[in-house]
Amino acid sequence: MGCGRSLGEILEWHSADAEARTEMLDRARDRRAQRGQRLTRASGGSGAV
Repeated sequence: MGCGRSLGEILEWHSADAEARTEMLDRARDRRAQRGQRLTRASGGSGAV
């Protein structure tokens, strides 16, 4: 379901330093996890892959 980065983060990626990229990836990971939890609850699944 995508990388999890926002459009702004994608546009900023090439000019970002290593620290900023790490922060973007951390936020993206959190977004993907939240999205997975919402999808699991909506489908009634256990979330196991």
